[in-house]
Amino acid sequence: MTPPKSHRLPLLDGLRGVAAIMVMLHHEGPLHGTVWPLPRAYLAVDFFFILSGLVLTPAFEPRLRAELSPARFLIQRFARLWPVLAVGVLIGGAAALLRGEDHLWPLILLASLLLLPFPLGRGGLYRLDGPQWSIGYELLANALHAGLLVRLSDRAVLGFALAAGAIMAWQIAHFGGAAMGDTTANWWGGFARVGWAYALGVWLGRQLKAAPTTGRWWLLAALPLPLTLGLLPFLPLTRGWGDALAVFVLLPLALWLGARVALPAMAARCCGWLGALSYPLYAIHGPLLVIGAHLTRHLPEATQPLARLAVLLAILLLAQVLALSPLARGLRLKRA
Repeated sequence: MTPPKSHRLPLLDGLRGVAAIMVMLHHEGPLHGTVWPLPRAYLAVDFFFILSGLVLTPAFEPRLRAELSPARFLIQRFARLWPVLAVGVLIGGAAALLRGEDHLWPLILLASLLLLPFPLGRGGLYRLDGPQWSIGYELLANALHAGLLVRLSDRAVLGFALAAGAIMAWQIAHFGGAAMGDTTANWWGGFARVGWAYALGVWLGRQLKAAPTTGRWWLLAALPLPLTLGLLPFLPLTRGWGDALAVFVLLPLALWLGARVALPAMAARCCGWLGALSYPLYAIHGPLLVIGAHLTRHLPEATQPLARLAVLLAILLLAQVLALSPLARGLRLKRA
């Protein structure tokens, strides 16, 4: 369910869209044996987790403390996220048929449509639509929010976040980075990853006592996220230390700055478009990139770069179509 209009944070909407585009580019290169200059864009997931806690807190905590039950809240969240995600899963099923490499795909398709992981063998928890894993963890965080965090004081929520963050810091040292939670080899790392980020977002959301008011430096406030995701690999730090810097310092800073600035009308409209595009793009880009890579390999080598660009533009176009469709508004539920 979309938060009430009064809780919209325009710059964060725009940054969410920018992050989704960077994730798409991060996933595109390896499918063609090349590397885009965004090898750490997987950290956008941590940004998404913090952002989710931040925006849902002022929008729903008053209702969760009043008339909205945890079960109803989760049903609303599922209904809001599922239709667009189902499109991505169905495209992933078509990609599996095209590749002809997984005879279990009907069973995997059913599990994916039910948002259930398929943890057999090696590889991703969700084989048909890889980015789906983070949606599953976010729904778990929503359940934690509605069942526990909403009842805790600000200090207790911050304590919960710091405890999860301590576990996350150990996991970063263990895995050598923050990329965890998405495969059968590191699935358990996702709990502390989302626990730290989402709970921190809840705490930050409770600190937003007023609407954004500072507008003069909004361009500067927009820079920390793309700079973190784009330039982090070039810092003289190991991947583990760089990821820790991003997860514990730079991304929370980017969220807080983005939440505190107001935007000029034109910039607000652009950010609104990017925000609307972000979730459809995130939900469908994985399987479409796989299909695009499969088709591109059969083209003459000289035309492949142009074909890759065409695939990226087609994904953006389809994401825009979904963003304008009724699916983007989620399933309509009867009032309780």
